[in-house]
Amino acid sequence: MQASEKVVLGEDDVRRALTRIAHEILERNPGDPAPALVGIHRRGAFLARRLQALLGEQLDVDVMLGDLDIGFYRDDVATRPDAPVLHASHIDFDISGLTVVIVDDVLFTGRTVRAAIEALFDYGRPARVQLAVLADRGHRELPIRPDYVGKNLPTARGEHVHVRVRELDGVDEVAIATPEPLGGLHMNHLLSIEELDRAAIERIVTQAERFAEVSDREIKKVPALRGRMVLNLFYEASTRTRSSFELAAKRLSADVVNFAASGSSVEKGESLKDTVLTLSAHKPDAIVLRTPWGRRIRARLALVPGSDRQRGRRQARAPHAGAARRLHPAPPPRRQSTARRSGSSEMSPIRASRARTSWPSSGWAPASPSPARRR
Repeated sequence: MQASEKVVLGEDDVRRALTRIAHEILERNPGDPAPALVGIHRRGAFLARRLQALLGEQLDVDVMLGDLDIGFYRDDVATRPDAPVLHASHIDFDISGLTVVIVDDVLFTGRTVRAAIEALFDYGRPARVQLAVLADRGHRELPIRPDYVGKNLPTARGEHVHVRVRELDGVDEVAIATPEPLGGLHMNHLLSIEELDRAAIERIVTQAERFAEVSDREIKKVPALRGRMVLNLFYEASTRTRSSFELAAKRLSADVVNFAASGSSVEKGESLKDTVLTLSAHKPDAIVLRTPWGRRIRARLALVPGSDRQRGRRQARAPHAGAARRLHPAPPPRRQSTARRSGSSEMSPIRASRARTSWPSSGWAPASPSPARRR
């Protein structure tokens, strides 16, 4: 524990607060069925599990319990400097017609609770939604009020409230601390695994595993990028990369515009500058680039009208989607053709030139010559 922290609730205080909340839930929700509990990841899920045990002892029934991740439902997910920490949601019962108590550790601005309510309604239409928090620190930005509060904590807006639970932190306590810098994975591009350390690799894999839970839902979407536009600008042929970016943007509820150089005005001689100016009419929030020219293409984004902050729009993000010629595995070496001149074993200059041709390592190679051309 740092010297700047002040513990305001100890282990006994946390236990008494949860016991009081459990009794208040029973008083406000008499009758059958018992209210269901849904904890917000991360520590809210552990607190909900403890409340389930306390309610089960009083009612002598199994209280329905679920946990909810609100990472992709936050209204600041597109503007946060660090990526949201994701956890899989588990609500294995129908919440329609039930009283659902959302459980969280700290109530601050109210935006987390708003996101939780939106996420909850993806699983059904509950009869009532109530809110239980261990600590309420004030500074609300939305008209949200808790139904059950363990402790009201007067705090300065710049202070941090740390809730620790023994299941995760080894101790039960609530402390107030001065601000600390938050770490995160800050990058626009991921062109090679060599750019990452072990912690960054593990974080990406963990995020992918948690986001896979969305694919198992009946509605395979979360509103993280709702109202945003993603432009996929591909100057190279691609299957996995393009489909992956397109599917990811659509799962995040973004509007997607796909551009491929093949079949566009680029084949008629349109310059990169004109292409960027034309596509800027869509006013994209993110441009996913796939080119054989590396990151130099990002300089062209300065040509997009209104992309500077002085004109009222923040600049579009431009992640680079890689270069197939540099990163894809090279194709197997082609069999060199031999000259079949009578009385000579040497190759003709034209055939030698064709044999030395180095095709792009993107997996593409010209079709075999037709039988008519083999003569």
